[in-house]
Amino acid sequence: MTGIAFKNIPCGRDSFYLRHASAVVDAEHQVTIGATRHGDAIQLNLSDNMLESHLLFTAQQARAVAAELLACADALQGRA
Repeated sequence: MTGIAFKNIPCGRDSFYLRHASAVVDAEHQVTIGATRHGDAIQLNLSDNMLESHLLFTAQQARAVAAELLACADALQGRA
C-alpha cells in the first residue's frame, strides 16, 4: 500500500468548513476531513461505492486519535 495525498478544498467565509480536505485511499474508498465553522467538531468521513461512515470528534479527541494513529504507524515500522 502506498501513501495517500490529501487535496485541500478551498473554504470561503460562507463555507460549512474552516478547513476541508479529501483523498482517494484506493480504487473504492475516499476519505474527507473537515473542521466545521460552527461548533467544535472535526468530521471524518469514509465512503465507498455503497456505504458511508461519518465520525465527529472534538479537537481534543482528534488529537488523541491522531497520536494513536502515529503510534501504530511507528510500531509497524519498528520505532515503537
